[in-house]
Amino acid sequence: MIRRSLFLLFGVLDIVLVIWLGLTEFEQLGGLSQTSFPTALLFIAHLIFFESLVASAIGLSLAKKWALIVSYVQFPFRFVFMLLSFGFITVMAHLLAMPSLYRPLIYVAMILECGRLICSVWLHRTPNKRIGCTAGFPD
Repeated sequence: MIRRSLFLLFGVLDIVLVIWLGLTEFEQLGGLSQTSFPTALLFIAHLIFFESLVASAIGLSLAKKWALIVSYVQFPFRFVFMLLSFGFITVMAHLLAMPSLYRPLIYVAMILECGRLICSVWLHRTPNKRIGCTAGFPD
């Protein structure tokens, strides 16, 4: 039950990030032809990261272990692009009109992201067995 809940939680967090990021991605797509090569290359890497978020959101919602592997690959890029699963908590600093809270909240989001990685490793290494039942999650 806990395994399924964690898979679902991580899937929902990725869905929130996809929706939040998707709004800005499509706005920037139009101006891609007028940017320099390094900026365009960075945008393409950003777009690939966005596509992997869609894949992991779907896979984690369906409790697939391959989605955890995609999450492992995404982990460093989450920090490079500062697109954290828990980044939505930094919006609170803007809502409360307290920009001094932004830095502490971004640190909290980074710590939570590391906690997500630790939980992902635990999910990946834990057998798919329920107590008193032989049925597990399909791979």
